[in-house]
Amino acid sequence: MSYLEKVKDVLSINDLCFLKEDDIWETLDTSKAIIFDGHFELISNKHTDTFFRFAAISQYPSFLAKISKELVAWLKNNDIPEIDVVLGPSSQGLFFAYDIARELNGTMGTRAVYATINKKTGRPAEKLVEGFEIKPSEKVLVVNDLTTTGEGLDTLISLAEKKSGQVVGVCLFANRGIGVQKVEKISNQYKFHSIIDLDMPFWSKTECSRRCDREKKMIYSKDINHLPIYSEENEYEHYIKKLELYTA
Repeated sequence: MSYLEKVKDVLSINDLCFLKEDDIWETLDTSKAIIFDGHFELISNKHTDTFFRFAAISQYPSFLAKISKELVAWLKNNDIPEIDVVLGPSSQGLFFAYDIARELNGTMGTRAVYATINKKTGRPAEKLVEGFEIKPSEKVLVVNDLTTTGEGLDTLISLAEKKSGQVVGVCLFANRGIGVQKVEKISNQYKFHSIIDLDMPFWSKTECSRRCDREKKMIYSKDINHLPIYSEENEYEHYIKKLELYTA
C-alpha cells in the first residue's frame, strides 16, 4: 500500500469552501505529516501507533496559506461575525493563528494572540503570552492545528472567556477526537469546523501492553517536536536513530 493510500484509509475531508480535495492529498503526500507504524505517546498521554505532525505542513508557507484561506472561506460561508482576535497556542498552533489572522486582516483588522504552553504537559496554558491581550467583548476565533481529547481547545476557550472575550468559533485543521466526549461538547456549544477528520485510534497507558507494539521504542510528543522534520515514508526509523544519538 502506498503512503497516500494509507492516508486515505484514515482520513475524511469535510465540506470544502475554497480548496479542492486534491489540494489536501497533495499537502499530506508532500509533507508526510502523518507518521505510520510507530509507538508514540501523545501530548494527552494517550498512546498510539500513528502520529500527526503539523510542523511537516507548516514548513511549507504555500500549504499553510491555502489552509488559512479554506478556513476563512468557511467562516464567511457560515456567517461568523467580525473577528477581532484569533487565539492559538504558542506551539504549532501559533503559525496557524498568525496566518488566519493575516488572511482576515485585510477586511477585519484582526489580531493574532497566543496562549503560553505548559512546559511539563506541552498543552496550552490558561495564560496569554506576555504583551498580548484580549479585550472585554472582543470576538475571538479559537484555532489549533489538531485536537485529540479536546483538552487544549477547552483551555483556549476558557482563557478567552475569562478575559471576557466572546468565542464566536472554533477551527482546526485536523480533528482526531471524533466521538470523544469533550470534543463533541465543544462542537455542540460553538460553531466548530475541522478541515479533515482523522480515524487514528489512541488508547490509555494501561492498555499499552495489549495494544502497542512494545518492540518499538516509544517516541514522546515532547521529544518529536525537537527533532528534524522528515518528509519520507520511513520517518519513524529516522526519529529513533536521532533519539538514540541524543541519548547515547
